[in-house]
Amino acid sequence: MKRIGIVKKTLTNKAWVQILEDTNVDDIATESSCSCSTCAGCHTQKDHCLVDLDRPVNEGDKVELYLETNKLYLTAFIAFILPVVALIGGLWLTRDIENTLFKWGMVGLFLAISFFIAYIFDKKNKAKVKITNVWKKEKEKEE
Repeated sequence: MKRIGIVKKTLTNKAWVQILEDTNVDDIATESSCSCSTCAGCHTQKDHCLVDLDRPVNEGDKVELYLETNKLYLTAFIAFILPVVALIGGLWLTRDIENTLFKWGMVGLFLAISFFIAYIFDKKNKAKVKITNVWKKEKEKEE
């Protein structure tokens, strides 16, 4: 997904970027099933984003933001679907166990393993918003 934004504040190695309304740059964002005001895919808030800097930017610069869509989908799958699959799988594998405490302990173990996988994935393979293009701020015309 690509969006256009304006750098509002720069920190040591991060920038606070305001995402401009209706600035879909790619077709995926245009055909998305969610509206940008409620989607948290590339926002940490409704219309702002904290971005790691890999190139110099200044306050007021217009920037193009990019989030790898496949990483976003994979992250959503691991965070939301994997625990449900682990729960159902744990219940199915322990369906013949008579000891209730042991059965739910095993189901809890399956859930804990899925959360551990999600934690490791989050540390190794984050879906980060990146700045792909910078347009310098135009100096105001003095009258």
